[in-house]
Amino acid sequence: MSVSRIQSIDELLSLCREAIVALKEDRAFDVDSFGDAFGSACAQLESHNPISDGDPNLETYRTKLKELDRLRKQLTSLLSSERGEMLSKLSKMSRGRRGLDGYRAALEGDKRGHPRGHG
Repeated sequence: MSVSRIQSIDELLSLCREAIVALKEDRAFDVDSFGDAFGSACAQLESHNPISDGDPNLETYRTKLKELDRLRKQLTSLLSSERGEMLSKLSKMSRGRRGLDGYRAALEGDKRGHPRGHG
């Protein structure tokens, strides 16, 4: 049972590490497949019985779970900064697009049709 629990924790650690490396190296990162794999690994870990105080691997579990929490926080931070950068870029593109549309309308004239009262 303890080997299976350690394998579940190691799988979660591996998933987080791979995601962090991919984000730091600006490689493609599929959030959906990561979420599915992470959810599956979490469910597998949760399927184990609670850890007893007398478990000989208790310290190993604590160490690995602390590492997992540290990696999870690092991944959350990286994803938040990536999201912020993406929103900033999209915002700039949107402002640029409105500016280009306004410039085009000034050059080409208003293409909305006839103004009211002018038949």
